[in-house]
Amino acid sequence: MKNLNPPQLDSLNVYKRVKKNARDADKKLRLENIEHLVLSRYEIYESNATTLEVMTDSNIIDENDIKALGSCYNRNKDGYLEGEVVAEIIALQSSQHKNSCPYCGMDKPRTIDHYLPKSIYPEFSIYPPNLIPCCGHCNGKKSFKWLNNGKRLFLNFYYDDIPNEKFLNVELIFDSNPLIQEPRVVFELKNNSGIGPEQFSLITSHYKELGLLNELSEYVEEELSNLHDEILHNTHLPREEHIESLRRKKDSFVRKYGQNYWKSSLYEAIIESDEFFERIYKLRVS
Repeated sequence: MKNLNPPQLDSLNVYKRVKKNARDADKKLRLENIEHLVLSRYEIYESNATTLEVMTDSNIIDENDIKALGSCYNRNKDGYLEGEVVAEIIALQSSQHKNSCPYCGMDKPRTIDHYLPKSIYPEFSIYPPNLIPCCGHCNGKKSFKWLNNGKRLFLNFYYDDIPNEKFLNVELIFDSNPLIQEPRVVFELKNNSGIGPEQFSLITSHYKELGLLNELSEYVEEELSNLHDEILHNTHLPREEHIESLRRKKDSFVRKYGQNYWKSSLYEAIIESDEFFERIYKLRVS
């Protein structure tokens, strides 16, 4: 889990392009008339990018104005060249983030999330800093939720400080029957590295609202099975050699995705688990 690179697009220019390209005369006129309201909100967003929970209600209240702004993002002939703008946002990201959803780390980011929901803040429908690449599952889970009792529910991968300190941990739970080799994997959040309480509360909320801990525990099964199979069929190699190989892979995951990427946490747990290797080697000997 690492920060994304914020968009470098000129937001004013994007808005003016949308207005210019609008084919419907009424829509074009509406975008012209509310431009000063929209751009003033852009300035407020930019000034409060790290504390978006202070954002006041939208100043766009006319239903037709709201519809005009919302249609700018739609995938239609009167939209705002969505592919071009989204492509520029994605092009700024690392190869890892182009292929891994920042919200969950599991699926490819095939959609764009409006961090401040466009149904609540239509003025940010086409505001590049409000558009975050993510997978469809996380986008659907997040939906229009973002705030509860004045506190944000989700991490903002452009502007929040994603900690390097470890907080995503894995517990391997082994069956009492030694013939059942592969452990059950439980992901959990632990603040053992001095992450500030507000920051850790936001991290906890992000994982809770997206149901990530349960999702990860299920998603990890194939990776765990492959690792287990590889070691089981290579017990002619010493255990230390397998551990060193796993450590190299884990270190690569950490460099590319961060300490709190699910594979980083899984591999670390296996490396540190004597029982994981003891069960495999005992089974092979018997």
